[in-house]
Amino acid sequence: MKCQHESAGKRTKAKNTKIGNVHLKWTFSEAACLFMRGNPRAQLYHQRLLSRYGKAKALSIIAQKLSRTVYTMLKSRTPYDARRFFETASIPPWCTPARSWTALRECTGCTTREKTNCIERMYE
Repeated sequence: MKCQHESAGKRTKAKNTKIGNVHLKWTFSEAACLFMRGNPRAQLYHQRLLSRYGKAKALSIIAQKLSRTVYTMLKSRTPYDARRFFETASIPPWCTPARSWTALRECTGCTTREKTNCIERMYE
């Protein structure tokens, strides 16, 4: 439920939308730090997020992704799958991973998101 802001009988839009369990947020932030400690793929993913969002937001994004993964694992009773955790979008069957930047630029059948996925597969 969003927090309402009211002052002098006037209601404004909800600006303070900090919703959720603070202790779980802290726990998943710590888990994200430990997750990256010995995991090269997680460190690469963090570096990519770091260049786009900055240090704090990148760690927050990984913590949120971890929380969604844990929720899904508990709900569906499935084990952790690293391949599924790091994949960002499905690759269409006609798209083979590019082996060079030139081949990637020349690819006209893919969207930007699919090209991003091809870039990730180049480094696997």
